[in-house]
Amino acid sequence: MRLFLYGTLMEGSGNPTAAWLHDRLEPGLQAYALGRLYAVEDPQGWYPAFVPDPSGGRVFGMVHETTSRFDMSCLDVLDAYEGYQPGSPGQSEFLRQLVSVRLIESGHLVEVQVYTWANAVTENQVEIASGDFARFLYQTRRRSY
Repeated sequence: MRLFLYGTLMEGSGNPTAAWLHDRLEPGLQAYALGRLYAVEDPQGWYPAFVPDPSGGRVFGMVHETTSRFDMSCLDVLDAYEGYQPGSPGQSEFLRQLVSVRLIESGHLVEVQVYTWANAVTENQVEIASGDFARFLYQTRRRSY
């Protein structure tokens, strides 16, 4: 399985769930998806929300292949972390979807699982024009979730 990570689950983010996850993934390849990226404020810090849109800009992240240490229970952990309820998508904060992303080095399109924002975008969310969550955090000096 391939995962596209673009935010708090990226390697080196300092997030404990990310550290746990990367023990179960192959090294990543830089990639981008088409869409819009928003920053969502939470009392524990900021996190990104990706909205796929073929006419949108580039949202940057990493594509990772899962290893043999990644099984369905790992997907359950990720779903819970992202607030995705497979049996109740209407009550989910994010949805896990299959999306095409472009690998930067080779230019190839690949299908990946990615968590996308399931809610309406509000005026409280900040659009990240660069499509790069880490860059947004650095430039604005905001703290990640």
